[in-house]
Amino acid sequence: MPGQRALVSVVMPAFNAERYLEAAIQSVLNQSYRTLELLVVDDGSCDGTVEIVRRYARRDARVRLLRQGNAGVAAARNRGLAHARGEYIAPLDADDLWYPNKLALQVACLEQAPDEVGVVYAWSAHINEHGALTGGYSAAQEEGDVYAALVLGNFIGNASATLFRQACVERCGGYDASLRARDAEGCEDADLYLRFARHFRFACVPRLLIGYRLLPDSMSCNWARMARSHRYVIDNLRTSHPRLPAAVRRWSNASFYRYLAWQCGRTDDYWGVLCCLARAGIADWRLWQERRFRQMARHAVRRLRDRAPAPTKRVASKLTVEELEQRLYGHAAGGKRSAGGEDRLALARAWLGGPAEPQSGPALKLRNAQRSALDEGVTG
Repeated sequence: MPGQRALVSVVMPAFNAERYLEAAIQSVLNQSYRTLELLVVDDGSCDGTVEIVRRYARRDARVRLLRQGNAGVAAARNRGLAHARGEYIAPLDADDLWYPNKLALQVACLEQAPDEVGVVYAWSAHINEHGALTGGYSAAQEEGDVYAALVLGNFIGNASATLFRQACVERCGGYDASLRARDAEGCEDADLYLRFARHFRFACVPRLLIGYRLLPDSMSCNWARMARSHRYVIDNLRTSHPRLPAAVRRWSNASFYRYLAWQCGRTDDYWGVLCCLARAGIADWRLWQERRFRQMARHAVRRLRDRAPAPTKRVASKLTVEELEQRLYGHAAGGKRSAGGEDRLALARAWLGGPAEPQSGPALKLRNAQRSALDEGVTG
């Protein structure tokens, strides 16, 4: 009907999530965009998760509880997708939260975009167990054909930052639940984004709209499992790109191991830091030329040499979300790539293609020339 607002289906998997679940649910119900349904999928919890959701469902008809035996986060998300009635889907993890205008700004972005834009993401502010800012953030600026950029690194940052059309799921499928059986959970969202990016363009709302909670016991802190998960995702790429150059795989691995090193550092796992940095450096030796990369390694060595004293209490940032956002604008969101990074993205894009793969003309000639350069090992 004319003037009717599109329904957004918020899909929230929850397993023993009682500690942060209320804050997550409340952040959805506090959205300025009111036309939504919240599907909380209990994944076999044995704490107070179910009762919390039931309490909210009694007070607000937009909240629905779905239950299943423990089958993993991907299966729980897929259960929510199967019951979603909205034109748009918005995943949210049960330990993250949204700031009030998240859905309104993302829905407006998608409604103003052509149908070929299937996904819109926003920036994320890192928060601690109390919901306070840590000063960290995920703030990329990639838009349009982002397939190659996603292969080189999941710039979106987390599973709670996107809004996508139901049509994306209908065409590309849902989350890969098979990773759990391989003890390789962790990169289900990155895998989904990659499949979406094969067929749809992405847009960005350059605002801090997500509170991404960093916890020492989160899935992303199990670096060995996360590495296996990433390896399966990259191996799947070779199905659609049998001639995927080894250089592209190395660059992707280097970026991911660098991310894992940062995650290990958050939990004072300094052996993990060094293991991940070593793997990143093997995949891409040029990382050792970067000052921050070497500083991370030296810091980990010093902490191990000093027998890694007990973790110090993390000091919360005194910045507000608005102040952090203004700081990001002042630094262009840190989203600019180095010259080498731009070259690699261009070459990866030439090989991987995307939703706008050239078929003829100068663009096709350029792509073929770049592929030949990559085949000849020009990129190193």
